[in-house]
Amino acid sequence: MNRRFFPIRKNYSKGNRNRERKGKGLILIQIDGLSFEHYKQASDHNKLPFLTKLSQKFGYEVVPMYSGLPSTTPAVQAELFYGIKGAVPAFSFVDSNTNRLGKMYDPEFASLIQKRLEQNSDNLLNDGGAYSNIYSGGAKHSQFCPGSFNWNQSVPNLGWLRSLLLCLKYPLNLCRIVSLLLIESVLSISDVIRGILERKDFAKELKFIPSRVMICILLRELTTYFAIRDINRQLPIIHLNYLGYDEQAHRRGPSSRFAYWSLKGIDKSISKLWRVTQKTTSRDYSIWIYSDHGQEEVDSYFSIHGRSVEEAITEVLGEEIIVDP
Repeated sequence: MNRRFFPIRKNYSKGNRNRERKGKGLILIQIDGLSFEHYKQASDHNKLPFLTKLSQKFGYEVVPMYSGLPSTTPAVQAELFYGIKGAVPAFSFVDSNTNRLGKMYDPEFASLIQKRLEQNSDNLLNDGGAYSNIYSGGAKHSQFCPGSFNWNQSVPNLGWLRSLLLCLKYPLNLCRIVSLLLIESVLSISDVIRGILERKDFAKELKFIPSRVMICILLRELTTYFAIRDINRQLPIIHLNYLGYDEQAHRRGPSSRFAYWSLKGIDKSISKLWRVTQKTTSRDYSIWIYSDHGQEEVDSYFSIHGRSVEEAITEVLGEEIIVDP
């Protein structure tokens, strides 16, 4: 097991949590896809002011972490949540039991893998909360986790009346979210125009607009809301994953200004969570902030050799291979 995960599982698994850490709590915050080097660069460019403050004024230690192989979110979260190393070979793979290709963001496929993981392990997030992860980790409350996905659990049931009540209850938050959505939409459109001028795929660029707005703004804000709710409920352990940087980095590169822009919003959300924990007197929360893997600037195989990896492998093998579309 990853040595940095060992103390978390040792001290915060349900049995030890009840015996030795009564009155304590843990909040695990994952910034998806942020490497140590890009964390330092973003911090130097004032894109992570609150995280920088934590390390400079509150004694938080910033250290590199080896993600292991495969260095993907499903593999890393399986090791952290269930203590199972190398649980999946990749984000998308052919399952040996069903002999079909699946992706870990597909609810049907992810839930199949999660059920296997839960059979022979101590679920880290028992009685806790899980938000925007691959798996729920045995959490009592979870949202936006494909591994435990169903429409009642993973998508908030906001009927007209409840939506109206929420708007009336949190008008300032609603105005803030709407303004953020509008700003991100404008930025997304300008980025798409730039992509088209650079002769990128037109259809893919258009699809990027709603996915970027939903993941970078709406999902981030909802994830933060549910985590704050669980802190107020005094749940013993909470894990949430912010996907915005990873989404942007995949599209435009890990050091792109749009990727770094998303970090400022994530930083503000973490600051909000931290402030809530400081006001909570009934449970003493510790906060661990980590990234499951990093990203690097690279040249694609196609840009160097003029053909895809699949085409090269097909030529060597002399037969067609399964290609993930």
